[in-house]
Amino acid sequence: PEEPEEPDTLEPELVSNPKRKHYIFTVDNRDVRGSGYRPLVAAANQLYATMMPLVKGEQQEYMYLRSNLSCDAREDCPSPFPNAQVNKICCTGPVNDGSIRGVPPPFSSKPTLLHPSWMDLKGILYMLDNVMKRGDMATYLDSDAHFDVRKQQSFHESFEWMLPELFNGTRPIAVVRDRSAWTGVCGTDFGGPYTMDSNSGIIMFTKNRVARNFFERLYFSALTPSPQDIRLRTPLYYQFGWPHEQERLTWFASTPVENASITYIQRMGWTKELPWCYQAICHRNFDKMPYIEEYIRESVEKGFDCAKPSSQLRPFCRSGKIDMDQYEDLIATLLESVKIIPM
Repeated sequence: PEEPEEPDTLEPELVSNPKRKHYIFTVDNRDVRGSGYRPLVAAANQLYATMMPLVKGEQQEYMYLRSNLSCDAREDCPSPFPNAQVNKICCTGPVNDGSIRGVPPPFSSKPTLLHPSWMDLKGILYMLDNVMKRGDMATYLDSDAHFDVRKQQSFHESFEWMLPELFNGTRPIAVVRDRSAWTGVCGTDFGGPYTMDSNSGIIMFTKNRVARNFFERLYFSALTPSPQDIRLRTPLYYQFGWPHEQERLTWFASTPVENASITYIQRMGWTKELPWCYQAICHRNFDKMPYIEEYIRESVEKGFDCAKPSSQLRPFCRSGKIDMDQYEDLIATLLESVKIIPM
């Protein structure tokens, strides 16, 4: 758009509605019960979504959007992927049939192939179109990010004071600044075209008209060269080149008309021993195992509330505390409760 979209501020009764729902979701083409850190992270998010309604009275639900219907090891995937990336799976993205204003040819009736990382945007649009009601809120998390029950903070307690415009819908998108290697690739201080080095590992949004339009534009931006594509002289490099859709999010955040819809999540601290934490959310994007395994185990042990367990989780309490001898069974029970949606 040439001008920022007119804000779609929520009605006061929606903002204060105690039944206003918050969704937590992950998008991944792999099985949630697979190996590595992903099942542990999913179990931690499921535990948070199970406990918060009981402890804090908040409406929460965790969902795992499995993009296996969109992604496959196709013969027409690029070979090799840029920079020798290990993921050799392609996913079906938007169709560039010539009907989208501002998107150049070539036109086709077939979906554009994209790296699996782009599926988070497809998942966000799925949530907006099929799950959420106006005023509902959602947090997309990478498969290495989780809500930490040890913090004993609800979503509202953690973020409403920080992001009031997210909660009332005036700026219905919230992301974090990256401040990592991506800064050195894209930042204006290093010769890049962008001023707001954003990270797509945590994306919060409130359902309204502005959010829906923003994410549709962001998803379809895969079809048109960005300033960083032009700088690299490689058209559409980030369809498969790292950091994929994060580059487009950074482009939008660095564009005033799009940045008008975004507010920014503050990092609350980081050391070598801890993950990046944003209030109740923690994100470890390097040295994932065994670090995440140890951190989540400790989080569950110290954060599990046996005073108000759900009937499903009550068997894991003993003498008012969680029985860590049953930890593996607890993780399995939590994973059985995760709502999985093929996408």
